[in-house]
Amino acid sequence: MLNRNGWEVLEEKKNEHKVMVPFKPKVDNGLDRHLENFVSVIKSRKTADLRCSIQEAAHVAKVAQMGNIAYRSGQKLGWNREAGRFTDEAINKKYLMKEYHNGYQLPKI
Repeated sequence: MLNRNGWEVLEEKKNEHKVMVPFKPKVDNGLDRHLENFVSVIKSRKTADLRCSIQEAAHVAKVAQMGNIAYRSGQKLGWNREAGRFTDEAINKKYLMKEYHNGYQLPKI
């Protein structure tokens, strides 16, 4: 679990591998430091200066959202890496795509 005050690792109840880490308070404002790094790289166009690659960040964001969806659905979910979707189509329908507001639609390409 991660929030603006720190982080901790919670175990799955039935997991054999115990990896619990008690709450660790934040030591600085990592979000501000990350944003400063990102904006500085955008300005300089020196992607080698990124402390976290775009690919790594996208992977972390995807995994975080998968965890949020598993938590909200109350289910242990399977992921089809090749398809980029959950193995449960009901979960895909409910959580991966939402209806757009105010009649907005993505253009057909």
